[in-house]
Amino acid sequence: MADREKVAHLLRRATFGPTAEEVDAAESKGPAATLDALFNPPAPDAGADRTPPPKLGPVVNEKSDRAEQIRQVGAWWLDRMAQAEHQVHEKLTFFWHGHWATSADKVKSGPLMLNQQQTLFRTALGPFATQVHTMLRDPALIVWRKKTPTRPRTRTSPGSSWSCSPWAWATTRSRTSGRAPGP
Repeated sequence: MADREKVAHLLRRATFGPTAEEVDAAESKGPAATLDALFNPPAPDAGADRTPPPKLGPVVNEKSDRAEQIRQVGAWWLDRMAQAEHQVHEKLTFFWHGHWATSADKVKSGPLMLNQQQTLFRTALGPFATQVHTMLRDPALIVWRKKTPTRPRTRTSPGSSWSCSPWAWATTRSRTSGRAPGP
């Protein structure tokens, strides 16, 4: 595979869609330097700085105000992802958001969903164990779990998907690798 194909593939996977100019610049740097630049950007993210988190007002009308807060958080996040210059960080935040599977429809709180996005952003590039420990204490995830019905316990299923998530992963890892789970 030629360098242009490699860097184009890398940029498609790590960003929200590279421009031809970005592919040209990455090709001139080469795949290794492009990868390094994606994960070690040379300057603060001016695009993300232009999109500060929304200031959410108080909830007066329970239904309409909560819906408006959630709409504001969603619109802000989409705008931030589009404007961010360090897109790999934004894309990994979006990836982890899908992994943790919370829903604004169940959580019904703009501030909790905004806080979760910020938590995912802070932990997106770090060790997975750190993210697991942080997310298990995330208020939006806790609210979502309380509103999600559990499956009945069977011989092949421990029941609640909560019990399957980090703990089953860790014990499976320790059994298959011969190592104790941990950070």
